[in-house]
Amino acid sequence: MKKIILIAIFSHCLLSFSQKDSVIFMGIDSYFVFYSDSTYKLYYLPCDICPEFADNNNLISFGSYSRYKNKALYLYSDRTLDEITMTVSESKESIPYLLFYINMPAQEDSTNILRPHYFYSLTVSYKIIKEDSIVYFKKDFYQNDPKFIIPIDSACMPINFIVKVYPKSSAKGMPYAQQKYIPSKDNNVFIITFPQFVSGFLDYRRMYHYRLDIFNKKIIGDSFLQNVYIRNDVYSKKHYSDWYFPICPSWQYKTKPSTR
Repeated sequence: MKKIILIAIFSHCLLSFSQKDSVIFMGIDSYFVFYSDSTYKLYYLPCDICPEFADNNNLISFGSYSRYKNKALYLYSDRTLDEITMTVSESKESIPYLLFYINMPAQEDSTNILRPHYFYSLTVSYKIIKEDSIVYFKKDFYQNDPKFIIPIDSACMPINFIVKVYPKSSAKGMPYAQQKYIPSKDNNVFIITFPQFVSGFLDYRRMYHYRLDIFNKKIIGDSFLQNVYIRNDVYSKKHYSDWYFPICPSWQYKTKPSTR
């Protein structure tokens, strides 16, 4: 009997938060939609003078959420936002250095002023072959410029490199991309391309265990950033034609010729 009562109480707590098809929490410039299947969407409020966002719609983030008692909601971005691919074009030129150029389609897209700026890291692993041993070591490079020029040491052979791309506003220093590549021996020019990195893909906000405090039945908020969202039950599922999540890789990736 006690188990039945506890299950009933727990079910009531869940339903009290996710009545109908969805619950809306409105903020000053954005609003959350929490669906009854434990998924969420975060939107910017429509604005006549605001720039277009995320491929011409106001969706900021989407994914799943979990509730911790009556204290907090934890948000997790959809994992499709982490599915990054990297292609590398190699060539050999008469230059006395290694050239790495990170090519992102969004770099050449100036139409979206909300697109964040980035910084890059490159880790190159080497090996030195001596008479009686092989020595391995690596060097790390960090810079705002996507073009890396690294002097060549004839005694050192690059065996692999790792590329990371960070948004400057990244929380906890988490990169948008981190990929490893094993180059050919004779080439010294590497054009690295992330085809997903168009503006729309980059504009989506990543949520990794992001916490929203539950202050009461009507108010939730980010205590750290002091953002407050107030419950509004006007909307329901029938008001949203985009009930299902967008499939991120559906964007048409257009990789323009790189300029070095």
